[in-house]
Amino acid sequence: MNSSAQATRPSLADVALRVALVGLTVATAYIHATLGGLMFLANGAGFATLAVTMLVPVGLAVRYRGLIQVALGGFAAATIAGWVMFGARYSTGYIATGIEIAIVAIVAIATYRAYGSPVAIVRSLVDRVSGPSNAGVAA
Repeated sequence: MNSSAQATRPSLADVALRVALVGLTVATAYIHATLGGLMFLANGAGFATLAVTMLVPVGLAVRYRGLIQVALGGFAAATIAGWVMFGARYSTGYIATGIEIAIVAIVAIATYRAYGSPVAIVRSLVDRVSGPSNAGVAA
């Protein structure tokens, strides 16, 4: 194996975070899909889709894995907000919400590990969308 392949290999902690994230996402997708009703089914499908995109080795998904991860955190946060505003207060709702809180926490930890600071996260996302900035290049 060459040194560049070793340099791009994720650490054991990064792999553990992704495995935990995907496992929790599949768990909450299953919970929502089994509750019945179109809204819960759509929510479960959304979680399942995000779990798959966290795993597939397709070039586009790999390139934007960080953005997909942040989208997963946002989706989980929106689901939590919906449950707080409108959800029924029974044990399954509390379990699913606990899982979603863990998803948001893991996304925050993984994103911070990958980018280092909120400013670096924003800079990286802007660079991916618009290309690297030409700041500092003489005209």
